[in-house]
Amino acid sequence: MNIQKEDDFNHQRLLARHQTVIEALSEGLLYESRQRKILLANPSFCRMFNIPSPEMLIGMDCRDAAQAAKQLFPDPESFMEGIEKRLSENRYVAQEELELKDGRVFERDYVPVHVDGEEHGHYWIYRDITARKIQERKLHEQNQLQRLLIFLASEFINLPCDQIDPMFNQALARIGEFTQVDRVYIFRLDFFARIMHNTHEWCAEGISSHLQELQNVPISHYTEPEQLEALRNGHPFILENIEDLREGTPLRLLLQGQGIKAMLNVPMLSQEECIGFVGFDSVQQQRSWNEQEISVLEILANLLTHVEMRRQSELESNRIHEQMQQVQRLESLGVLAGGIAHDFNNILMAILGNAELAKEDAAISPEITSRLDSIINASNNAADLCRQMLAYAGKGSVSKQELDISKLIQHMRDFLNTLISKKVSLTVDTPASLPLISGDPSQLRQVIMNLVINASEAAGEEKGKISLVISTGYFSSEYLQKMELHFQLSAGEYVQIEVSDNGCGIDTESRKRIFEPFYSTKFTGRGLGLAAVAGIVREHLGAIHVYSEHGYGTTFKILLPACSPHPKTPAKTDKIPAKNDNTPAKNVKKTECQEKAEPFILLAEDDDAVRKLAKKMLEQFGCRVLTVDNGREAVECFRQPNKKEFNLLILDLTMPEMNGSEALKEIRKINPRTRAVISSGFNEKHILDNFDFEEDIEILPKPYSLENMKRVLQKFGLTSPS
Repeated sequence: MNIQKEDDFNHQRLLARHQTVIEALSEGLLYESRQRKILLANPSFCRMFNIPSPEMLIGMDCRDAAQAAKQLFPDPESFMEGIEKRLSENRYVAQEELELKDGRVFERDYVPVHVDGEEHGHYWIYRDITARKIQERKLHEQNQLQRLLIFLASEFINLPCDQIDPMFNQALARIGEFTQVDRVYIFRLDFFARIMHNTHEWCAEGISSHLQELQNVPISHYTEPEQLEALRNGHPFILENIEDLREGTPLRLLLQGQGIKAMLNVPMLSQEECIGFVGFDSVQQQRSWNEQEISVLEILANLLTHVEMRRQSELESNRIHEQMQQVQRLESLGVLAGGIAHDFNNILMAILGNAELAKEDAAISPEITSRLDSIINASNNAADLCRQMLAYAGKGSVSKQELDISKLIQHMRDFLNTLISKKVSLTVDTPASLPLISGDPSQLRQVIMNLVINASEAAGEEKGKISLVISTGYFSSEYLQKMELHFQLSAGEYVQIEVSDNGCGIDTESRKRIFEPFYSTKFTGRGLGLAAVAGIVREHLGAIHVYSEHGYGTTFKILLPACSPHPKTPAKTDKIPAKNDNTPAKNVKKTECQEKAEPFILLAEDDDAVRKLAKKMLEQFGCRVLTVDNGREAVECFRQPNKKEFNLLILDLTMPEMNGSEALKEIRKINPRTRAVISSGFNEKHILDNFDFEEDIEILPKPYSLENMKRVLQKFGLTSPS
């Protein structure tokens, strides 16, 4: 027996002496001679590498055994290189980690055996540390999660609203790296408007972004019913393989187009209501998520939801503050415009009335008559300008009735085509069955004309398209509060007028001011068109929303509250009859004074020019007139014993010392049968709001003409219809 065989024999006897201990070891043990022949393998080693019995290894060359086992490792070549390196170095190496394809992790020791300084062989000792590594991984992930949560919480706390968006993107990047997915994103869901939009997105290197493509898209286009049901119920939606989706569905086509192999959506819940979801996409490989991973993602989604709700709350607060400032600014401008229009109406009335009286003079020449007609036409145009200013101020003439807005627009259709450029096409969509609204037809026509004309002018010299669509729906108070101009609206059914164009659009700064009177971006614009629209919508208790981007067109949406689908009462009309209506008012009986003598009228008007003109007009119709310049003097006239039998009282609404409403209250205490006419440039509603009663009050809008005055007198039977 040579020396090598004797050494191996002695070593085998030594191993045999400790066989029971070796077989009982939980560590895998392999012993090789210095000739690289396997002399020992215990059962634990065989179990680790799926070897049926230790006898199969005895006598085998260790390199051949390694070649047979290398397929168990993710990187076989690296495994073999490690074997060769240990054999060539022949030194002690402890706790070397090896990971198998099946996820198990081993720890390996290489222990050379030397006798009297000479190599006799070496041991390979393997320990299964999979459970320990899993625990370590869990602890590491928990530590990473805690650090991520601390980072997010510390970064977002007290963060100014304008810095939340950039921080959101950083947060998604950290979450994406932590979860090891290819794309993380946030979608906001508006179930009321039935739209969704991608607000934030992070993509791993090499993964393309789709943020810009997914803005304000219909929810039904890119979701599945099961997905929406899960999210609305607060449950995550897991799609581990897009092949599970039905062939040809919009969601499957979308995911295939983006190369997505697996997807997870975690709902964002605010007060148990789903406002959106955080999405996780796996593009490069299939991916599944276990319960623990989903729980972690729900924690992260919940944190992002709180931040998003704080951001929305701050944005809403800022929006309400800006809206209040805008309303206050518009109200102050409205007061200014209303005051100017009211005073200007008095001036116009003096010009218009005197021109009409001058025309009655038979002695004037045709040339002078023509010039007077020019003065009257110019005055009427100025009066139209005043009416627009009063409409903006909410003090214009309004006569509401229940009407079908679809029919009103259908009747306007041909007329609207004459107002727009021949290069612009107009499409009108008016459903047949819509609820009625309470509105003034002439004022609503003005709103539609102004919007369509503006849309046409936005096209400039290019070909353009205008869309006029009428619809109806139930709108929540939250939705209404988000509109640019809303006037204390409550949730309910509204009729929506939508005018869209593909013109030049409105820039952000201009959009903030478009409803201000006298603000215009047009060279020849007066800046009263949209101001009048705002005033009319205010009078109709409606709301306005404007969406526009510079260079990409504009959409105006106007909401008007719906009323009963069928009129229950006759439509309310102006108290002054139509031009050809000469019917006397009901219950009007001529007094003895009227039958025997000319009518006696008390006229209270603070403006000297208007007072003189009105007196001349009344005298033109055979009336005897007593004039005073304020309400207090009018009351004193009725307190005189010989001045109580006035046939009619004409009061200006706005006068010094005592206004028209205050004076009429005092006069009717003296003589309850007093018949009165209130003259004002403000609308009927604004006038009647100053009174606690409406009986026997007629309205005479300023500026009024001879014909208007005649109709008022006819109403009370104070002049003949001829």
